[in-house]
Amino acid sequence: QYIAAWNGNDPAAVAEFFTADATARVGDDTFTGRQEILNGWLQNVPNINNLQSRETRTEQRGQEYLFEGTYTHATFQTEEGPSGTSGRFANTFTQDADGQWRIRLAEVLPDAPPQP
Repeated sequence: QYIAAWNGNDPAAVAEFFTADATARVGDDTFTGRQEILNGWLQNVPNINNLQSRETRTEQRGQEYLFEGTYTHATFQTEEGPSGTSGRFANTFTQDADGQWRIRLAEVLPDAPPQP
């Protein structure tokens, strides 16, 4: 469902997967709180096409779950042409008061772009 929300190009739908006080670390940027995540990092959702992920590790940590893996995605056509990126992620999920599992901490480490 999370990947489907990204591929559906709906930032608000993606934001619903985060707790109200979540933190997202994307490369060198940090966004705190669902609204800041939505206004900062997730503003790029409409540019992402064909997000794919592969979990490489799942671990229970008390009342939380850690999911680590890799991702790839393309971006829509830009002035410079089509592009894409890949990298690693680690998402920590916690169960909120209504029983939904949401991301408390998202860490996204894009791979370095190829050097010319």
